[in-house]
Amino acid sequence: PGNRATTAVNAFSVGAVDDQDEILSFSGRGPSPCGGSFATKPEVVAPGVLVTSRSRFNATLANFTGTSFSTPMIAGIAALMRSKDPTITPEEAKTILIETATDLGSSGDDNTFGHGLVNAEAALARVERPAQPLARLIGYRPAGSLPAGKIGPAAIEDALVLRPGQAA
Repeated sequence: PGNRATTAVNAFSVGAVDDQDEILSFSGRGPSPCGGSFATKPEVVAPGVLVTSRSRFNATLANFTGTSFSTPMIAGIAALMRSKDPTITPEEAKTILIETATDLGSSGDDNTFGHGLVNAEAALARVERPAQPLARLIGYRPAGSLPAGKIGPAAIEDALVLRPGQAA
C-alpha cells in the first residue's frame, strides 16, 4: 500500500554490497512502487557477499551471500545502539544509521545505495549513554523471604529490589 512510507524511517530497507562496495545484482533498488516523498529505497546498504555465519542448526561456520545477511548486520548495529542507550527509539536509531552512513554511488540519497554503507563505529559514537541509570539495585531479599513455590526467574525477580534510575 502507498501509505507505508509516510516518514523517512517508518519503512526501512537494506541493500547488499560486495567487498568492493559494488551493489549486488539481486539487491533491491528503488524507487518504491508506493511512491510519495519517501520512495527512495534502500535506506542503507551493508556487506552481503561471503558473510561468515553459522550454518543451519549452528553446525558449522559457512559463507553466505544475500540481503538476508546484510539486514541482520543492521539489526545487530541497532542492538548495540540500544545496549548503549536502552531509551533510544527505533526512529532515532534508524535516523542515526542513515545520517552516519558512508555515501556511495551518486552523491546523496539514491535508489541504488540509499544513504550509503552503514558505518557501525560512527553510529555508535552518535549514541549517548543515559546520564542516569534506568534502574538501580538497592537491595536483595534473602531466599527465605520469598513466597513459597517460586523458582527460577520469577524468584530472582522477586528477590531483587529495583528503583527507577537515580544517582546514588
